[in-house]
Amino acid sequence: MQISIGISVKGTKTSSPPSAPVNTVAPAVDDSTTAVQYFLTTDNGTWSGSPTSYTYQWYRVPQTGGSNDPIIGETSNSYELVPGDEDYLVTCEVTAINAIGSSSPASSNSCYVYDYDYFNVYTWTGYTTVAQSYLQNRLMMGIKSSGAWAKLDLFMCFATDGLYSLAGINWKSGLPQGQGVNSPTFTANQGFTLGGLSYFDTQFNPSVSGVNYTLNNASRYFFPYSLGSGPLDGTSGTKNSITRSSSVIQQINQNTTTLLTAFEYTNDIEPKSIHRTNSTSVRLYNGTTSSNRTVVSVDIENSTQLIGSANGNQGDHTVSAYAMGASMLAENTAFIAAWNTYITSI
Repeated sequence: MQISIGISVKGTKTSSPPSAPVNTVAPAVDDSTTAVQYFLTTDNGTWSGSPTSYTYQWYRVPQTGGSNDPIIGETSNSYELVPGDEDYLVTCEVTAINAIGSSSPASSNSCYVYDYDYFNVYTWTGYTTVAQSYLQNRLMMGIKSSGAWAKLDLFMCFATDGLYSLAGINWKSGLPQGQGVNSPTFTANQGFTLGGLSYFDTQFNPSVSGVNYTLNNASRYFFPYSLGSGPLDGTSGTKNSITRSSSVIQQINQNTTTLLTAFEYTNDIEPKSIHRTNSTSVRLYNGTTSSNRTVVSVDIENSTQLIGSANGNQGDHTVSAYAMGASMLAENTAFIAAWNTYITSI
């Protein structure tokens, strides 16, 4: 008798060979506080292979494109942003490790880094697109690099792609300050068109709120998009005003005392400014071309500074930015260069 024995194998399970981790969901960095003085933190992402530990490396990448540059010594899951990160993209690479080995690095999202002061303006208002906020961040960096930022009390950038109601932000305070009077026309990327009865009130009174702007050390800047005739700026009185026409009445803290010889702000589209350097000396600029005058200071008028209006008279100009602060003779050229870079980029 032949006996046959049959062996049945049922439910046999073959395991895949163990392997190093593989990333399935990229690491993520919260980009809500991407400014100098803030921390960025990455999560680990999601991995196969049951990782038991992770390593990290933070990188800086040019915003306009380029290769990753490792930030030396930054190998934890968090990183404090520093001034050298401004206008760069920062990202983190995460490597997962298990008993078999290490994964290939997985990159997080890239976060654009803002200057701390500009970030406060931008996040408080959200008044410009992300693309233009990059340009305005570079403007802030340029103003700071010029040395002008430390001397300013007021800087308003009207040439923005945001809302009329939010264009009057004082970058020094990060809060809304100025407002249009009698409905000046707002044009995105140009500024406010003044004329007729319309002008812009900065709502900044240097006699009350001036810190850098003082009796014998002061400056005012008018950044035009287009120029007509009449006052560039002024007050309800006569101590602070500059005008487009050739005039001996170019005033900064000097009441009705006139210049010995007239000074004309030309029709060239370049920043116009006036600087008081001491109790008797004034320097006036068409862009970076200056001329000195002698006129005695009296006091700072107790009134808010107006743009396109002086002592009840209106000028017909389009203003793109405005600034007030201490006298900035040494900073003037670099300050204007930073502005020109911005206004030609938007």
